[in-house]
Amino acid sequence: MATFCGLGFGTNMALRRSACGAGKVFDERLGRGAPLRIAEESHAFASLLARGFCAVHVPAAIVLHPEKPRDVEIEASSSMAYWLLLFFEFPGHRLDLLRFLFRRLLGKPLTWTRDPQGPGEIISSGWRVHL
Repeated sequence: MATFCGLGFGTNMALRRSACGAGKVFDERLGRGAPLRIAEESHAFASLLARGFCAVHVPAAIVLHPEKPRDVEIEASSSMAYWLLLFFEFPGHRLDLLRFLFRRLLGKPLTWTRDPQGPGEIISSGWRVHL
């Protein structure tokens, strides 16, 4: 879940200082302006979990960002490269990664709900958020 947006997207992350002091959180090979223009936050989640930290997802937290047009070709090539990066950097989870990719190739649904499922869509929130 951590490596494929199951913990949410990184558009509104908060990290403990102790997590940042233990080493580099974000991989400079990933994200905007990098060779692989995706998944910097998902890789950060996976790295923090691998180092023994825990993650909490708070779906009621809302941040709005304007949507930009997608470049599907670049996104696809970056995704393939990201999967290879995960395969080599997290050897203890190779089988999990291969199972995940195989399920997606077969068109099976994710085992977790993507939150949000669409830009600006609120999936589950209390009355305070809707107000």
